[in-house]
Order: sequence, then structure tokens, then C-alpha cells
Amino acid sequence: MQHTEEHQVPARTETRVVKTTCDLCGKDVAAGLDNYEVDEVTIECSVGTRYPDGTDLDMTIFDLCGACFRDSLVPWLVSQGAQPRKKEISF
Repeated sequence: MQHTEEHQVPARTETRVVKTTCDLCGKDVAAGLDNYEVDEVTIECSVGTRYPDGTDLDMTIFDLCGACFRDSLVPWLVSQGAQPRKKEISF
């Protein structure tokens, strides 16, 4: 879940994400991580149409911490027959 705040900017008000919490356990997704570590998951489903001149989508989005993804969601998906792909990225 993304938590937002409104900020006054000259001539308009902006809404900014100030933190993200896990939709399962409620913990702050970035808690305990330093500026270089990443341990967050966003699951998104888009249904609708995309055209060159416009898009009309209904989106369902879940924000999870890495622990809930690894300990809750992945085992459930595997129990349902899903097989994850794994990919390592290094530069």
C-alpha cells in the first residue's frame, strides 16, 4: 500500500508517495534497508485496451515486502502448480 501526502507546489498541489507498506503484514517495505538494498514486490494486473491514441485499463495492484512474497505468496503459488522463473542481474 502506498501512503501519500499532498504538497503545495507553485500553482498546484502534488501528491507524492512517502512510504510503501506491505498489503499482507503492514510493515514498512523499506524498513531496515540502506540506500542500496532492494527487497520489495509489486504485483500488478492490467485489464482493458491499449491503442496508439489512448489506453483504457482497470488495474489491480498489491505491494508486498520481500519476506511475505517469499514466505507466503511463492509457496502458495507453487502449491497451485505455478513454477517461478528466476533471473540474476549483475552489472
